[in-house]
Amino acid sequence: MITALAAVSRSDAASSLFENLGAMACLAAIAAAASGYRPLGEGTLGLGTMTFPVLLVSSGLGASAAQVATHAALAMVGTEVLARLIRRRLGIVERRSAARSLDAAARVAVAALAGAAVWRFAVERRPLVASDPLSFVAATTVAALLYVTVLAALETAERWLRRPERELRFGFLRPLGLDVLGWIFGAFAARAALAAPLATVVLLALVGLLGLVLGVAAQQLEQRKSQIRDLERLGTAGRRMFAAGGEMAAVAEQISIECHRVCPSHWFQFELLAPDVAYRSWWSRAGGSVFDGVPAPEDRPPALLGFHRRGEWELVERELSTESVTERASERVRVARVRLWCDDRQLDPERAALLDRLLPQMAASVARALLDREAREDPLTGAVVRRVLERRLQEVYGRAVEDGGAMAVILCDLDHFKRINDTHGHAAGDRALVAAAEVLLAARREGDLCCRYGGEEFALLLEDLDGDAAMVIAERLRQAIEAIELESEGHRIPLAVSAGVAAFPELYVKAPGELLLFADEALYEAKRRGRNQCLKNLGQGRYRTISGEIHTTAEARPAPAPPRVFA
Repeated sequence: MITALAAVSRSDAASSLFENLGAMACLAAIAAAASGYRPLGEGTLGLGTMTFPVLLVSSGLGASAAQVATHAALAMVGTEVLARLIRRRLGIVERRSAARSLDAAARVAVAALAGAAVWRFAVERRPLVASDPLSFVAATTVAALLYVTVLAALETAERWLRRPERELRFGFLRPLGLDVLGWIFGAFAARAALAAPLATVVLLALVGLLGLVLGVAAQQLEQRKSQIRDLERLGTAGRRMFAAGGEMAAVAEQISIECHRVCPSHWFQFELLAPDVAYRSWWSRAGGSVFDGVPAPEDRPPALLGFHRRGEWELVERELSTESVTERASERVRVARVRLWCDDRQLDPERAALLDRLLPQMAASVARALLDREAREDPLTGAVVRRVLERRLQEVYGRAVEDGGAMAVILCDLDHFKRINDTHGHAAGDRALVAAAEVLLAARREGDLCCRYGGEEFALLLEDLDGDAAMVIAERLRQAIEAIELESEGHRIPLAVSAGVAAFPELYVKAPGELLLFADEALYEAKRRGRNQCLKNLGQGRYRTISGEIHTTAEARPAPAPPRVFA
């Protein structure tokens, strides 16, 4: 500042101002302070551009476009350093790297070079531009618009080259309006500099100080807004995860979406580690669909455009735990683990910290899903409990009646299950139940339901299937269970199952529960006729086998005679 004041106070102030490197650095410092107020945080100079017209006009046509570009680069570097100091003072993690700051300085310098060249061309063509208000305003407007146009084009090209797959959004163009205001303000200051250079420098210094104060206030306001956005993001993420439903796969998919929103990653894995629950894993890639299994990421992150150091994956791993209260004390129980494969060149430490704040919501969502699953599923076999079947049976029956569709129920029972328990022990009986349930669960279509109906009884609810198709499925399941290789202490445990089938509207029922009663009658008849077979209830004491034979019971009533037409 002292150098600039001394330069402008001499008679040859106009030429000395640009010959003195200290004066240029002083003006660059003023521009950096004035551009400290950047409410949208974009890489522009804002009000710092007001020094460009001052350099061009007060120099007496001595400043070149290259000197203005150098001044713009110095101002931009000073702005970035100033912003980093303010952010560090406020405890905000800096997201922009030093290389990005140099890129921004180069873009501003090129844009300033273009604007200054146009101004210089207009001034040289009109030597009386300083005294001609219209020419002065025209030169100011054209130079400012060209500066903004070049800077916007360079910023757009860089964003497209950096991430060509992402859709371009031009919200970053809004801060350029502040740069235009800087040019206009600087033009009027340049006119005043011809008459009072000392007052002009003082005015520029005051504007720079005001910009610095506003910049600190804007950074504090942005910090508060960022905290509010983080809290809102965490709250909405928690609500979305709690609304994901009781299925653990749905919870894993929602956690994948929230993790990718908070901390973008290339690969995601969710592992279920809750005690007394079978281990399961889900994975997704770049925020896509979630699949069962373990991910297989590449050895290194994908290449990026430009020159980048391509290192190893940055593995972000977090465990989800809930608090368990016992008679003695409370302890943390691990329920799941989340892994993110991130590119260290794009990993933001502030995002990772935000992920840590989201862990309680994730753990609560997993715990809720586990409780819901415990209330819905049998802990031994994994099939749903009977009350879930009864509720779902009402829904399917209502749709079948309303739409004229079909539905079927298969009720099956393990043959001689008590003999297995008495001969090989209850542990072997449990293994037999689990093996049979695995066959039944694996045969389900999407929308079908497998329920543990009783001790060794299972029920299958099949929507949009008639009785014949259900019989084919029941026979296939009977053969699959009969082929199970189950041993206990070196002895093979033979497994067999009897099944009864009932279908609607083949059987007229007034309530869906009656369909289970018809299937139970067919199951009882299959056991009475020797077990290890499937029967379909035709009604009125008649049953059909898979081969098409019809058996009748003593209570069977004759089929009604067909109507006779009398003339």
